[in-house]
Formats: sequence, structure tokens, C-alpha cells
Amino acid sequence: DLEFVRRAKSLLKPEGRLLITVPASQMLFNSHDRLNHHLRRYSKQGLKMVVTSAGLELEQLNYLFLWPAFVKLG
Repeated sequence: DLEFVRRAKSLLKPEGRLLITVPASQMLFNSHDRLNHHLRRYSKQGLKMVVTSAGLELEQLNYLFLWPAFVKLG
């Protein structure tokens, strides 16, 4: 993952930005991850370490989805 981010950085234009989306929380790793060829899930700190180790400045780091909401209609 570090080499991938370094390579992505080398392709950026000056002042370019890189948007990274990855699955979160290793404890949630399951068969769906294997089906989608994920090798790991990340914590915020883990992803931050990869990004900064690649020489990028982290601008923003958020979880997009925490837990699904199940709603029964009707």
C-alpha cells in the first residue's frame, strides 16, 4: 500500500490532490472483503501513517459510513 501511494503521488500534478477510499476497521473484515480482493481494512491512524510515509500531506481524513441504518417501511 505504501508503494502504491508513492506511485500515485508521482503521477500528481503540482498542487494535485489524491482521494483515497478504503474499507475501515480490520475487525469488520469478512468474506465480502475477500470477494472484492481487499487485503486489509484501515484505521484512521493506519491510513494516516501510509499517506504521510509516502510524503503526502493529509488534508482531511473521515469515515464515510459508520454503521448501516435499517428502516422498516410501512
